[in-house]
Amino acid sequence: MLAFLVGATAGAVFAVGWPLAAGLLVHLSSVLDGSDGEIARLKRLESGFGGYLDAVLDRFADSLMLLGVLVYLVESSSLRSVLGDSWYPLGVVVPTVAAIIGTLMVSYTSTKAMADLGHRYLGPVVGAGRGRDLRLLILSVAALLAVVHPLFLLGGVVVIAVLTLLVVARRLVWSRAATWVGRSIDLGSVQAVVFDFDGTVADTMGVLSDAAVALLTETYGMSAETAWQAYRETTGMDFAAQLERIAPGGRCNAELADRFADRKADLVRDCIPFPRTLDALARLRNLGVAVFICSSTTHEIVERFCADTGIDDLVDDVSGLRPEHTKLDQLQATVNGTGLRPDQVLFVGDSLYDVELANQTGTRFTGATGLFTAEEFARAGVTTIVDLPELAALVAAAHARRQLLERPAREPTGLSGRRLRGATVAHTAAGQTSDTAVQYVRMTTTSAPARGDRTTLDGPPLEDRR
Repeated sequence: MLAFLVGATAGAVFAVGWPLAAGLLVHLSSVLDGSDGEIARLKRLESGFGGYLDAVLDRFADSLMLLGVLVYLVESSSLRSVLGDSWYPLGVVVPTVAAIIGTLMVSYTSTKAMADLGHRYLGPVVGAGRGRDLRLLILSVAALLAVVHPLFLLGGVVVIAVLTLLVVARRLVWSRAATWVGRSIDLGSVQAVVFDFDGTVADTMGVLSDAAVALLTETYGMSAETAWQAYRETTGMDFAAQLERIAPGGRCNAELADRFADRKADLVRDCIPFPRTLDALARLRNLGVAVFICSSTTHEIVERFCADTGIDDLVDDVSGLRPEHTKLDQLQATVNGTGLRPDQVLFVGDSLYDVELANQTGTRFTGATGLFTAEEFARAGVTTIVDLPELAALVAAAHARRQLLERPAREPTGLSGRRLRGATVAHTAAGQTSDTAVQYVRMTTTSAPARGDRTTLDGPPLEDRR
């Protein structure tokens, strides 16, 4: 609340023509806004409504500050003499209004993406990092320079407008791509599969989430439900990155990350792979599909788990978190190392964060239900599987069908004939009954004769069975 009042005052001070004082107030508002959350966490007064109210007041403060800037610039005679009558006041009003709209839309797109599409924006451009802090810094510096000439303040407003609108435009493109990252996956073209570790290959999420919730409730006074939801929404990242999302700038974050890392080694050691995981990995290898594992868990822990369980004999490579080698870096390096096109690589993970990584690297993606339901993945446009054996069976059937369709056809080539032969191959490759194979082929092939039948993952299951 104090940060909002200072920001609103800054807007009023701009309007009365005191840019130096206004610039100092803008910077003070930014500092207070960053400390509000930290004080609430230390006093254990943090709440969901508090975060919501803080975000709403931030938007009001941003708008009031920029409106005050607009009043100051419109009334500046020295700026009018520089711009001339042909550009004044249009040259002031347009960039300032654009900055206000862009600032509001950056916040709006973040909220709507999470609510409607189930994903967060990442990276220095799309994610915008600490975007508000940067915008307020630009505005405060420009206001201080306005003492020299108001043109500096106008220049700062133009920079804010361009930055925010570019972020919004990039997010629209990114979200459009993300909602299609898992649709219509032609499994017959998949030549490599990269599996996430925790919650996809290793049944570790139960004990890890319990440990994380215990640390968050103990240190930051969160309720168990709030801590669980916060941990769940940020899974897929390493725990240090999760803490920065859950408690930005928290003084105890580094200590908590170290404590969690120490406990994680022992917790993972006592876990096992999901049922029939080794059979599924072996089946994929027998099909000639390259198999990899990447993780936000440290490389040593992942490597030891895979060695102890025999997984390392069934995969081409195992990667884990190392300094300057994040999960995104691992996935990108794996794609580059295969020499395949990104759309020939399938990434399988159990979190919405994994969807974002697939989109950034251009790989295909399918979600393993468990931590998130099929419906939650579907909102992000992602297909799902129940477990790894199901995926292996689908890939086997798809590869067999692709091989059949690529052979010179001497038998009748009508649509029903192609489907029947596909069902027979699916029966042989996937270990299904003939009736089941026929039903599977009917569900997963298209009927356009000119393009040929394809075996695809066209949508998530109707229910989460994991």
